Amino acid sequence: MTTLTVAQERERVKAAISFHTQAAIQQIRLVGSELKTFVPLDRELEALRFKVDFRPQGRRSAGLQTFFAIAFSLRVFDDEESPSEIIRLDCVFETEYGLNEGYAPSEEELEAFQEANAVFNAWPFFREFAQNTVTRMGYPAPPIPFLRIVPKPKPVVAKSTESHHPKESSETELSEADSSP
Repeated sequence: MTTLTVAQERERVKAAISFHTQAAIQQIRLVGSELKTFVPLDRELEALRFKVDFRPQGRRSAGLQTFFAIAFSLRVFDDEESPSEIIRLDCVFETEYGLNEGYAPSEEELEAFQEANAVFNAWPFFREFAQNTVTRMGYPAPPIPFLRIVPKPKPVVAKSTESHHPKESSETELSEADSSP
């Protein structure tokens, strides 16, 4: 099974933990969705390709409450040379957190928490929504992968004969899927 990952640098993890220790999850709710099927499914689900993605969409605060919106998408394609989209599902979940009295999170803490922890907290709701919705559309439930939060790898320093300056590796993306078309 494919696993999606969120990779954060050490400083971002510390900032997210700072928010986490001063907040408590209140609720997670679906705030929007759009879905479409393009053709009747006449083959086994294992013969199809899946693409799952997510991104922070926005946030707001009201008193001692902070709300994070996370956009999720599921695309299902046939497994042919020129893949055709079979299912498109987009949805947004909002996570609500109560803050401790006197705590005012920094912009860095809010961003770090939203890009990993808020996504992680909403992930099971997205999985359940996507699987139930696709099943209600008459298709077998798609195997939505697990989500893991991992430390971002340290930059790799490569030796070069052309330059005396170290070369850093490229950035790791927020989400990775082995099953994209």
